[in-house]
Amino acid sequence: MKRFFYFIVFLLLLSSPGCVTDIVEEIMEYDGHVDYDGKRFYYKKIGTLYWLVDNLETGDILMSYSIADSQKNDNHTEMYYYKNDGTRYSYYGGYYQWGEAMQYNSGQAIQGICPPGFHIPTYDEFGMLAAAVYNDATSLKNKREGAGIGKGTNSSGFDAYLAGIRTVDGVFYYNMTIASFWSSTSPSGNAGAYAMRLDGISKNIEIGLYDKREAHNVRCVMDHH
Repeated sequence: MKRFFYFIVFLLLLSSPGCVTDIVEEIMEYDGHVDYDGKRFYYKKIGTLYWLVDNLETGDILMSYSIADSQKNDNHTEMYYYKNDGTRYSYYGGYYQWGEAMQYNSGQAIQGICPPGFHIPTYDEFGMLAAAVYNDATSLKNKREGAGIGKGTNSSGFDAYLAGIRTVDGVFYYNMTIASFWSSTSPSGNAGAYAMRLDGISKNIEIGLYDKREAHNVRCVMDHH
């Protein structure tokens, strides 16, 4: 988890006051956390909604080399790691096909694989997130991500990595190029579902339809009170 990484850096840099200030601010800006599947996930209020600021990482590891290595409705959660490398890419979190993310349910604001009290965001909730940051994707991206006008500022605290996706053919692509997060919204009978996508060289926030057999990251949003 990258939060743990930041904390380690904080300890190592105690002798460098100029650096410590930035890192303390990055740690202290969150509104709370939830412990789930042995991990701690932080969340932050952006606009009117509380969002996880880490990609969800839960389930048994499933290796993926081809289209045959699909996640299955077998009463336990499965996840992919980018390029099947949980050592090098664990900070990207898990990748899930839409059905797995939804735990093979349908409808809006389904809990799916999210912690209790959270759910898979709807199309409208991603729209609310975009509106809260004035449709500026740079504010959603980690400061080390993107380039040019698409360089991340992370001013919202959403802290997205350009982690890429697992394509329908079972191969991983587009890290350092795009970030993509599933919504729970799918037109009735459609083979696609909506996902929010950020591009590394653009300030645009796209919410479009993508093949449910692709595997994307998941960001959960807190249930409304």
